[in-house]
Amino acid sequence: MPEQKNIEPAPGPAAPEAGNLTPSRLEELMAENLALTREIHALTSKTRRYIYFAQVATVIKLVLIIGPLIAAALFLPPYLKQALAAYKELLGNGTGETAVEGNNIIKSFLGTDLEKLQEMKDLLDDYQKE
Repeated sequence: MPEQKNIEPAPGPAAPEAGNLTPSRLEELMAENLALTREIHALTSKTRRYIYFAQVATVIKLVLIIGPLIAAALFLPPYLKQALAAYKELLGNGTGETAVEGNNIIKSFLGTDLEKLQEMKDLLDDYQKE
């Protein structure tokens, strides 16, 4: 393994105030730097806390949206099958004739079929004509 040589960077241009730096000026600059660093630290802490709570809120929103959808997918199919069975029964079980149009509903309500009702209507019409 080759040896690494310590190469020091070339000195850059001197700051314009470099010649005026007295110990009191250095102390002022360090105090100002410390105050700015504390301010930056406070702002960083607030930003970190804001991001943390935003992530927590995102997780809560996902749970509140996706949780009921998963629960519905697990618990609703039996109820949907039952509702569709009742609806299918009203539509005539795929015979093309709905229960309302056919004789089934009249038979279930009146216990008779459509021909007997027609005969009764004809008798009533004959009676009213007399």
